[in-house]
Amino acid sequence: MIRPAGRGVVHVTSQFPPHSNGGLGTHVQALCCALAPHVPVSVLVPAEPRYPSLPGVRYWLQAGDPLQPSAAEAWGETLVQAVAALRGPSGRLPIIHAHNYEAALPALHARSRSGAPLVVTLHLPAPADLVELERQLLEQADAVIAVSRSLAEDYRKRGWRIPDPIPVPNGVDLATFHGAPTGHSTRRHGQLLIAGRLTPQKGVDLAIRALARLLPDCPNLHLRIAGIGPWERAYRNLARELGVSDRVNWLGFLGPEALRQEYQHCGILLMPSRFEPFGLSALEAMACGAPVIASWVGGLPEFITPDQSGLLVPPCDVPALAEAIRYLVAFPEEAAWLGAGAMTAARALSWERTAQGTLEVYRSLPDLGEAA
Repeated sequence: MIRPAGRGVVHVTSQFPPHSNGGLGTHVQALCCALAPHVPVSVLVPAEPRYPSLPGVRYWLQAGDPLQPSAAEAWGETLVQAVAALRGPSGRLPIIHAHNYEAALPALHARSRSGAPLVVTLHLPAPADLVELERQLLEQADAVIAVSRSLAEDYRKRGWRIPDPIPVPNGVDLATFHGAPTGHSTRRHGQLLIAGRLTPQKGVDLAIRALARLLPDCPNLHLRIAGIGPWERAYRNLARELGVSDRVNWLGFLGPEALRQEYQHCGILLMPSRFEPFGLSALEAMACGAPVIASWVGGLPEFITPDQSGLLVPPCDVPALAEAIRYLVAFPEEAAWLGAGAMTAARALSWERTAQGTLEVYRSLPDLGEAA
C-alpha cells in the first residue's frame, strides 16, 4: 500500500506520448498514471491535440519549445497557473517536478514566482551547450532523482553543489508488455531487433556490423530496427556498404502495441549502446520474454544479470556482440532460458514501484507553506 505524499504535483516535460521520441515521454506518462491514485497530478506538455485521457491527470498545454527563450517565459507562466490551481485549501504549495534539462527554463521561472518546491528527474545528461543551464536547474532543486544508480553516480562525481541524486529506476507497463499467451509462442530465432532512437548512443551501427560479420556462417539472420532519428540515412548507407541491406528491415516509430508484438516475436533484442542511463526498451523486451544482449554500460547491468536474465558485452566491441548473437542462435534452448529469466526479472520493476520511490522523495521535501 502506497502512503500518499499529501500534496499535489505538476510535472513539466517537453515529451509526452504521442509527442515523444523515446523513454523520457514514456516515463512521464507512466509515472503520472501511477501517481494519480495517490496525489493530485497535473502535467505541463507541448500543445498537442491528441493526448489520451488519463484518469486523475490534468493537462496544461503550452505551445513552443521550452528550451527557447521566446517560448520559455510563456511555459513558466502557465506553470505558475498550474501550481496555483493545485494549491490546497491551507495554501500548501504543490511540487514542481521537472523532467530533464529541457524543462529547466519554465521550472526555474515558476519556482522563482511561486516558491513551490522543485524536484528534478535526470533521464539523460545535457549536451555540452546546455550543461550550464542543467547545473543551474539542479542547484535550485530541493531533490534530484536519477533513473539509475549509474546516472546518480555520474552526477555525484561532477562536484556540483546539488542535492545528492536519489536513484529511482524506470518501470515497465506489465499490462502492455508481457509474453505471448501460453501455446502461442511465435519467437523467430534468427530475427534480431533493436528498438530506440537512431543516434550514435544506441549503437545501431554496431549491430549492423555484427550482422555483416555473422551472415557468412548464419545466413538466416535478419535485423529489424524500430525507431526514428537523425542518423537513419547514415545507417542505411552503412548497411548498403556492408552488403546487408536485404537483411535489414526499417520499421520506423512503433507504438506500444506494435512494439509488444516485435518483442514477442524477436529471437534476440539487441541494445549495443555506447552509453545508456537506463535502457527502457531492454526492460520492455524482457517483460515480453525476449532474450537480451546489451552493452555493459550505465544502468543496463542494474537490471540485467549476466547468464540469468540476459547477456552483457563490452561497449563498442563488434566481435564480442557478434559472438554473443552466434551463441544464442546456436543454442535456442539457452535463449529460451534467458528469456524466461528476463521475464521474471522484469516483473519486479513495475511503474507502481517507481511511483512509490518518487512519493518517498516527495515526502522528504520541506513543507514550504504558502507562497511569499
